[in-house]
Amino acid sequence: MRCAWCHNPELVDPSPRLMHVAGRCIRCCSCAAVCPSGSIGICGGEPTLDRDSCQGCFRCARACYCEAMRPSARIMTLTEVMRLVEQDRDFYQRTNGGMTISGGECMEQYQFTLALAKEAGARGIGVAIDTCGFAAQGHMIEIAGLAQWLLYDIKAISDAVHKKYTGVSNQPILDNLRRLAAEPELRNKVQVRLPLIGGINDSQEMIGETIQFLKENSLKNVALLPYHDIGASKYTSLAQGFRSFSPPQKERLNEITANLNAAGIQNDDGAPEDKQFPSVLVPSAAQAV
Repeated sequence: MRCAWCHNPELVDPSPRLMHVAGRCIRCCSCAAVCPSGSIGICGGEPTLDRDSCQGCFRCARACYCEAMRPSARIMTLTEVMRLVEQDRDFYQRTNGGMTISGGECMEQYQFTLALAKEAGARGIGVAIDTCGFAAQGHMIEIAGLAQWLLYDIKAISDAVHKKYTGVSNQPILDNLRRLAAEPELRNKVQVRLPLIGGINDSQEMIGETIQFLKENSLKNVALLPYHDIGASKYTSLAQGFRSFSPPQKERLNEITANLNAAGIQNDDGAPEDKQFPSVLVPSAAQAV
């Protein structure tokens, strides 16, 4: 599944990719000196990267202490991740928060996500799962039982629109959400998140169908996520084409909020109950151990 408006494009591919963040470069040229394939040249005092000949060895990234050249992700063990998570334990306790496992799509690395959730629970650290719901139903139910919060995207209630902009049907996603909602204990953990893209998924018809789905499944906690282009620079760093969209107009957002409220659905634009859950970003299908 690849969302057309993804703001974390560096985490979609299954392997770490080299990111070239030109604005961080201090022109020391250490990257060019260590590149074994000669893929990094110097033009006007600044490094240039030939991605066609790049071997993906990341020697340049290891030599670049200002992180102008850096991998999009790191392969880490469970122990390494939890060591980082533990550094903020005092913060979690003060805010009644915990760790968000996100991505990419964390459920594509189900076994690693499951191990993280179990280990965090054993240490008394809360877990939020940030997911698009495109996963095996059994996996979704198991992980939901371990988490305190499920941040669950509905990117488009229309299957045709969903296929056009993500490449997959939304039926498994909606089926998983119905299954979660059928158990009150799990349903109470769910915050449905609605990414809103102007002219694509914010029509009165689609919002009406979404509200009907939410009502049928007694889902009353919703967050509206208007489109933003904060991730645009990441596409540049990956030399990847960026497709820009627009958020709904403010008036339209107010209308959608009013429609939700009229249906008895809470529109919560903040973190669940103001809890703080720093994120662990999991690349889709990466080889973590």
